[in-house]
Amino acid sequence: MDGPFDKSRDVGDIALLKLGALALTVRDERGLPIAGAVCGLARGRKRLGPLTNQDGEADIAVPPEAKVLAVGAIGYRPGAITLPVVSGRASVTLVASKTARVFVVDPSGKPMPGALVVVTADTSPFVSGLFGDPVLVLAGGSRLQSQSSHGSKGVVLRFLADDEGRVVLANVRDDVVMTASARDPSGFQAVQREFSIGARREAEVTLKVSRAPRALRGRVVDRDGRPIVKGVARLLDGKGNRSYTYTSLEGRFSFEGLLADRVRLRVSASGFSPVVKEVLVTDGQEIRLDPGHRLLVTAEDERGRRVRIKWMKAELAGGGPSPGARRTPDGFELRDLPVGDVTVDVRLPSGGYEGRGRTTDGKLVVRVPVHGAVAVRIAESLRAADHWLVLKPEKGGRDQRFELVRDAPDPVTFEAVLPGRWIATVVAGEAETRLAGPTPVVVRPAESTEIVIDGGR
Repeated sequence: MDGPFDKSRDVGDIALLKLGALALTVRDERGLPIAGAVCGLARGRKRLGPLTNQDGEADIAVPPEAKVLAVGAIGYRPGAITLPVVSGRASVTLVASKTARVFVVDPSGKPMPGALVVVTADTSPFVSGLFGDPVLVLAGGSRLQSQSSHGSKGVVLRFLADDEGRVVLANVRDDVVMTASARDPSGFQAVQREFSIGARREAEVTLKVSRAPRALRGRVVDRDGRPIVKGVARLLDGKGNRSYTYTSLEGRFSFEGLLADRVRLRVSASGFSPVVKEVLVTDGQEIRLDPGHRLLVTAEDERGRRVRIKWMKAELAGGGPSPGARRTPDGFELRDLPVGDVTVDVRLPSGGYEGRGRTTDGKLVVRVPVHGAVAVRIAESLRAADHWLVLKPEKGGRDQRFELVRDAPDPVTFEAVLPGRWIATVVAGEAETRLAGPTPVVVRPAESTEIVIDGGR
């Protein structure tokens, strides 16, 4: 019978993955059980099974493809179990490590959840870089928000305090002196303390701020008083660290846990010019945004011919963040500009040129010297690999490099080359093996000069 239940039809094999059961026991070096240990796959951040109980035991469901199981607990260095385990039972011994706990509290001693804790040291304070192990994070170690190294200035680590106002640093070296500071979302430093583990196994540091945290709340509207939805409000600290939030359907935003009296606030939205101002940390701030302006930046030579811009940047009069530029078929477009003067620096293969104008002009044309063009006819033998054409000005100046891609058209034309006398060379690879001897080329304004590269040494 031909139908949906016809047994003669092959619908393929259905594979069911069976999880392997593993009875795990975790103990310390003295043979005592470790409660609260956690297991996870060695690769990734997937936690497997419950935490170990008071007897250091837990039943773990292990995926069949797992090769290594990582085991860890705060105060201990992570261990590993090679899979599969035939007997279905495994025991692991964890070696004690040193742990530092940093607590952030307000003037009344209450925890401050979400407080920014910055830890600095001359070198990494962690043993063998194990802090990044996912097991430590799953077992209760604080998640690293960001990390940066500044050479002789040391290492800067940023954490967010948990619901108890706590940051846990696992596997800490005993010979590293650290400085912990509590900061609010604007970057304002309220308090700091210097500490080290030394001969102790654990260290606790309490950062008590001297002022109660407050909130900055406000509303973003247009010039007619209508709310702006999905605008971005950012707190600026002058060091590149910015906390941000989006405006609601009513145009409202808020920042909690601020300790500073005044903060720098930047508010932006698509279609509006951004506003940067210093405000008091109070409730009821109202920020009005004016419609932004667009400016198309192009480059033309003295004869009115369009020249392709390789790269550009813009600066607004009075400072502030540089506006972003988006490439268009005609040049670059700047959006959401405030009313005022703007300076642009356009880069061509031949060098950089500056232009000035008003953001309300709609279009800014940067005038550049008359340019010629070089057409390169490449031999078939040189099209098998990527090479570069290097043009060096005979009277000194910056070399110009053009990539000769595979299967390049014949000839390849490079525009926006300054007129004058040049030396043309084709090179390949980092060693810049010379494939063609120096060939003098004269480029005249508004003319196209052809170079023939035959591959000769």
